[in-house]
Parts: sequence; C-alpha cells; structure tokens
Amino acid sequence: MPSLYSTHRPKEFSQLIGQSHITKLLKAELSKGLLGHAYLFIGPRGTGKTTTARILAKALNCEKLKNGEPCGVCGMCTAFEEGKFIDLFEIDAASNRGIDEIREIKEKIEYNPTMGKQKVYIIDEVHMLTKEAFNALLKTLEEPPSFVTFILATTEPHKVPATIMSRCEKYEFRLGGSKELLQSLSGIMEAEHIKIDKKGLDLLVTHSGGSYRDAASLLDTIIASTGDKEITFAEIRSALGLPDAELVNTYMMAIAERSLGSALATLEEIFSRGTNISQFIKSVILLARDSMLDKEKAQEVSTELANLGKPRFLEIIKVLLDAYSAQKYAFDQRLPLQLATIQLIPEQEAPLDATRISKVVKETSTATSLSEETQMASVQASVPEVKTILQKEAEVLPKPKKKLKKKKAKKVEAKPVPFDTIVDLWGTFTAEVRKDHQHLYTFLVPAIPCGVQFDAQLKVLKVEVKVPFDFHKKQLENPKHQIAMAEAALKVYGTPVQFICILSKDQIVFKKEVVHDSSQSPLATENPLVQKIEPNSVESSLESAFDSVLGADVETLG
Repeated sequence: MPSLYSTHRPKEFSQLIGQSHITKLLKAELSKGLLGHAYLFIGPRGTGKTTTARILAKALNCEKLKNGEPCGVCGMCTAFEEGKFIDLFEIDAASNRGIDEIREIKEKIEYNPTMGKQKVYIIDEVHMLTKEAFNALLKTLEEPPSFVTFILATTEPHKVPATIMSRCEKYEFRLGGSKELLQSLSGIMEAEHIKIDKKGLDLLVTHSGGSYRDAASLLDTIIASTGDKEITFAEIRSALGLPDAELVNTYMMAIAERSLGSALATLEEIFSRGTNISQFIKSVILLARDSMLDKEKAQEVSTELANLGKPRFLEIIKVLLDAYSAQKYAFDQRLPLQLATIQLIPEQEAPLDATRISKVVKETSTATSLSEETQMASVQASVPEVKTILQKEAEVLPKPKKKLKKKKAKKVEAKPVPFDTIVDLWGTFTAEVRKDHQHLYTFLVPAIPCGVQFDAQLKVLKVEVKVPFDFHKKQLENPKHQIAMAEAALKVYGTPVQFICILSKDQIVFKKEVVHDSSQSPLATENPLVQKIEPNSVESSLESAFDSVLGADVETLG
C-alpha cells in the first residue's frame, strides 16, 4: 500500500501547511503571468519542496487557472494526477550528477512540449551535481526556451554555485512548528479515521523534528506496527523504540538533585534492559529542553527540576549533545553517557555550594542587622536554588547564622622555632601533608630543611629547604602546594610558616665527600642529614648512567 505521505500529498497551494510566504508569491506570479524561467527551492528535508514544485508544474500547464490555483479538473490537471503528463521531467541529481545527464537535457530542451504549454524540469538535490555538470547547465539555465521552466530543489544551498543561484528565483522553506505539524497530522488522521490521544500526538510531533514527511512516516510506522486505528501513548512510545518514560524522568531527577549514585544506578537499569542508548540520550535532551522552556512540564517531573536555572539546563543539554555525537565512534556505547553523567555531577559540587552559601550568609549578616528570618530570605533571593541546597546540605551547614555569630576564627600568634625542632618534627610534618596530599608528599620526600629565620615584620617563620631537582622545586613553589604545606606546618609547628626552596645536589650521594657551602644562602646552616660515603673501586653501569645525566660522580646505595 502507498505510504500516508504520498497518499495525502497536497495537490493545491492552499493545502500546503506552513509555507504561506511562498505560496502567496507563486500564486501572484501565476495570476499575473509574470513567471520566472528558473526557481530554486531551499529548505530542510520533508518541508514540501518537491510537492510545491509539482503543484507549480501543474499550475503552469492548467487550462482553467483560478487565482493562481490549478483547477484540478481540466485535461492537463487530470493527466498530472494520473501520472500521464509526459512534459514533466523529474531528475534526481544524487544519482544523475554527471555532465552526460545534463548534456542529454540540453539536447532535448529545444523540442516543443508534447502535451501542455510548458516543459518542466524538476532537479532534486541539485547540489549533488558535479562542477562540470553545473557548468554545462549554466547557459541553458540563463536563457532557456520560453516554453521551458526549471525548478531546482536543494537541502544544502551553500554547495550550489553562486552563478547558478543568481539565475534563479529563490524560495526558502521552513520547518514546521508544533501547530503546523499537528494540523498536518490531524488532516491525515481525519481522512484515515485514526484516533490518537493528545499526549501521544505531542510525542509524534516532538520526534518528527519539524519535518512534515517524517511526521507522516512515523504515523505510518505506528499504524503498521499496532494494526490499530485507536493508538495510545504507550503504543507510540513502544513503536518508536523510545525508553521507559519513568527511567528518563528518574535520570533527569538525579541530575537535578546532583545524585551521582542514583544517576549511575538508573543507567545500569537502562543498559540491562537493552534500551537504545542514543534514543535514551535524545529523550533526556528533549526533556531538558522542554523543562527549560516550560516550568509546568518540569514541575510534573520534580520540584528540583523546576527550580533549575537556564544556565544549568544549557550545561546539561550541551554535555549530553556531546555524548550523543560521541556514540558514533565509541568502542563501548555506554561509555560516553557514563562520562557525561560524571561530568554533570562532580563529587565536590555539593561542598562548593555549601561554601558559597556560607559566603553569602556572611556578607548578608555583615551588611545588615535584620532578623534571622529576614536575612535567610535575603540569602535565598541572592543565591539561585539556595533553598534546595540548604535542605540537602543540612549536615554541612545546619545553622549558618548561629555559627557565624558564635564562632570566630582563632588568631595564631607567630613565634620563632629552633632549627633543631624543625628537623625533629620534619617527619611529623611530611606525614601531615601525606594525609590529604599524597602527590605533594612525593616531592617533599627528598627535601631537606637547611635553615630557619623568623621574620618579625611579616610575622612568619621562613624555613629553607633544599631539593635535588628543578622539577621538585617548581612543584613545591606552586601556590596551591605552598598553601597545603603552610596548613600542615601550622598544625605541627604552631606558627605560620613560609617555605623557601633552593636547588641543591647535596641530597645526591657522591663518591667524593660533599663540602657544604654556607655561602649558598643567608639562612643556611650545617646540614646534619648529609651523609659522606667512601668511594667504591668498581663503578656499575647504572652509576655511569647517572654520572652522564647529572654531571656528577654518583654512587648507588646497596
């Protein structure tokens, strides 16, 4: 049986939906007889370019034209409807794209029409023609015989040469909106006596992507799969291979609530059911888009989703679009979605939000002396989604106002610390660093304290340490690492500490005795940790390698 789209293809300009800006101009040209010799129809697939070209071809040959509309009853119109009009030539440029096909057109174009008034050449997907074919068409398109009309159609106008476009009247077709697509589907359903509930119809429109042909084709697929004239929302979802709506909503709620465990558990359920992952991502993206544009739809899923701001929705859509694109090349189809989920819900996100709330609370309480209730309302107005965050982070920030009033930061008085104490507690200090910064600890292992000085003006204890390599020095001087070391030193030594790193090879064990040079630093003192090793008479290959790299006589310790 013929498809619904071909069966219900519009036969008059008035039946075209959503392209009134084009049909109005074409009807005016036909009524006044001011016709062009070449037309270029531009637009996405399924918007009616070929259908409009056929109606225009019929109108050009109609014997009883009425206000620019073909009558549909004359001999020429009847021949069109029956497919017997032999002066209409439809060429698919995707499969007939060479110069030979265009030469054949040029050879036949000079002959008069056999049946009607005009010979009409419809070249679909014209952008597929080769450069040579375009060049062959150029002159003919500019000055065709008076009884010949060209209608070119393309979905990619940027591939059509400017020399071709300049010789045509250009018309741009638009994708259908929800209203236009519903109107198109309703006409087909009424003619075919099909009933679909509103929710199911909305789902069809959403997944048609603005294409009238796709909407009719999807309806055709659903009717074929269900064999029913009364179709439910569940049947449409099943026929389109869409994932369970409950799982889509659950995943979206987990993203909104920043619950990584719940989101990953939902993905495992999706994978175990064998759901099409690309279709699942598409469904989540569409839900995010609809929720961003319509808060009522978001509220139907969850309050947390409705409270999300547009920047967060845009972030979710962008990350999931990247995951959707990556599906094509991924060796494991699950991986892009899993990575996107982790990216959208980083583990440190909640503490950061709590810190941000604390900062706003502090600024609000400092700036005004209002009551606690008034201050909390001010904070909630200042920070988007703060109410939801406060509820979820109660254990992090249970009573921010009272904490801020009662607790004040303890002032630590700077004090001198003997060098011996620095050395004695050095192991304790590095262990403290290791608790939270394992990476930093590895750079501290070869570091040796070699001097100490108390700066009374800056109120800081300056500790000088020697490191063997420039890479270690750069890492320890990193501001982030300096802060981490200062925090650990404050706990161990009880005073603010600033670490000064000096590049030195004293830590490398040399065959010859190392002579300490006190002129290296004004803070330097004799280093009790340097060992003197007597040289071996036989040098190993490993020692030779170190000698050549470090430029020193090195001995390995057995």
